[in-house]
Amino acid sequence: MEQILLRPARAAEADAIARIWHASAGHGGAPNLPSPEFLRERVEAALGSLWPEVTVAEEAGEIVAFLALAPARGVLEEIFVQPDRIGQGLGRRLLDLAKRRMPGGFTLYTWAQNAPARAFYERAGLALTQEGRHPERGHPVVHYAWTPGG
Repeated sequence: MEQILLRPARAAEADAIARIWHASAGHGGAPNLPSPEFLRERVEAALGSLWPEVTVAEEAGEIVAFLALAPARGVLEEIFVQPDRIGQGLGRRLLDLAKRRMPGGFTLYTWAQNAPARAFYERAGLALTQEGRHPERGHPVVHYAWTPGG
């Protein structure tokens, strides 16, 4: 395995970020999965605004994971790893970065039926805080929070 570089995303990488988002969410069985084109538009609109900080994991010139944060709001907006790279520590590295960037804590939500993601968050010390519905698509989601020392 090559060296993994964590670095800020570039606007020109919206396609790669959207592809990872679509592939990873599909791999997790997300209901009502938007098209890659919709996700690309969403990434382009969110970079620098809704997502003030986006970090990509790059290996040998290829983006293999990404993390989108909104530190001022204490929200981990998105974290996705290319499906063939899941289980290799990339998600943990990105989650650890989120903890460093938001040392006072943060929240996130995920699809309720995504058992692997839920187990990942719980192993990493996040606590389930509530159940609800996706704000745009209506499917069941669960909310998690990380607090330092929690």
